[in-house]
Amino acid sequence: MVLLRSGRWKQTAVSNAFIDGYMADANGEFVKVYLYLLRLADSRDGDFSVSFLADKLNNTEKDVLRALAYWEKLGLLRLEQAADGKLSSVAMLEVPEQAGAEFPERNVLEPAEAAAELAEEEVSCSLDTLERLQADDDFQEVVFAAERYLGRTLSAKDVELFGYMRETLHFPNDLIEYLIEYCVDGGHRSYRYMEKVALGWHEDGICTLRQAKEANRAYKAENKAVMKAFGITGRILAPEERKLLEKWLREDGMPLPVVVEACGRTMKAIHSPSFEYTDRIIKDWKKEGITTVEAARAYYEKQKAERRRGEKKAAAPANRFHNFTQRDTDYDALLMQEEKELYGADKSTV
Repeated sequence: MVLLRSGRWKQTAVSNAFIDGYMADANGEFVKVYLYLLRLADSRDGDFSVSFLADKLNNTEKDVLRALAYWEKLGLLRLEQAADGKLSSVAMLEVPEQAGAEFPERNVLEPAEAAAELAEEEVSCSLDTLERLQADDDFQEVVFAAERYLGRTLSAKDVELFGYMRETLHFPNDLIEYLIEYCVDGGHRSYRYMEKVALGWHEDGICTLRQAKEANRAYKAENKAVMKAFGITGRILAPEERKLLEKWLREDGMPLPVVVEACGRTMKAIHSPSFEYTDRIIKDWKKEGITTVEAARAYYEKQKAERRRGEKKAAAPANRFHNFTQRDTDYDALLMQEEKELYGADKSTV
């Protein structure tokens, strides 16, 4: 099939990075909002309102606001609010070239590696199971709720997936409904996305509504704390960054306040957010048995004191008749320089 055009018309440019990295996995309504914003940004008159967008796109104002929040979360928009809390401006940001992954944001509820392994299993239900579930009023309420959230009639594969969650993964009905709501709120309505989330939760041992909500709250708190410590704004954590954060918290067993302290040490030392540099600090602290902020700070003070003693010993006068003025040494600066050399500040940073 060949796509032809005749004549000339005004055009709106869409970033290839957006098409390759974001469009396929986003809610279609969210894509419509983004594309129309591009159209407006290309026009002379940049004034618009949420109600204007809703009317133009045959949508509700609530859905438009959700779309704007979704693209802001992914770092494609910057929203500003007036003193009364209402949206005052929307800035279109450059689409990152590296954002080409199927899922731009790595979530503790969606471990990519585990989901990839489990996805090899056959996600299916027998005909007998599906017939039994069809007569189950509680399960039919899940189907009805799913259609309401997704805004469409469920396909046979959708129903089979929810049956698999219920019968094989042993998810209760309220957890299945929360999973669907969670995916839709994130702008994801595809069967494949819900399947990966379900397998990821199962791998993490999440089998109740309470566990899912607690994991989601913890995930948001972790991201927010680290991004604040690093001064990261206008984007989300990249998959590799989230992977390191997961390692510090889960594998290395470092409490979140200790991780934040290590991020702060990184910023003081090299004045730039570097997950690799922080990783080397945490490896050092783990080797020293440091698991609290107080212990980390005491470790630093101990290093500084040892450096001070070494400097004083080296500067001791060789002749008691000579009285040299003692140097005013910045031990913090010296220790920072040693840390840079130790943790490899000249290496690549994120």
